[in-house]
Amino acid sequence: MLQFPLPTVGINEACNFSIAEVLLAHISGIAIVFFDSTATPRDRFVGLLKAHYPWSAEAHHVYNTINSDSGSNILYDLFEIHLHIHSAWTPKS
Repeated sequence: MLQFPLPTVGINEACNFSIAEVLLAHISGIAIVFFDSTATPRDRFVGLLKAHYPWSAEAHHVYNTINSDSGSNILYDLFEIHLHIHSAWTPKS
């Protein structure tokens, strides 16, 4: 998926949304397993992105006003429905 599009073999679609959903689902799962078990799924997801996503790499674009706080919350809000599927599972302590 990360190599798409491949027009030389007739694959013109890029699958950008598909790979983004897969990556966010992985982030959600990692947040459930490794973050505070008393926190809400949102707090776990946002906390993981705030702590480990390289937000400073996003700041190089002149129009980018996203920081770790707003960016993490925007990603959760955009993919919230899909993430609830993954956040329903909580490991036993």
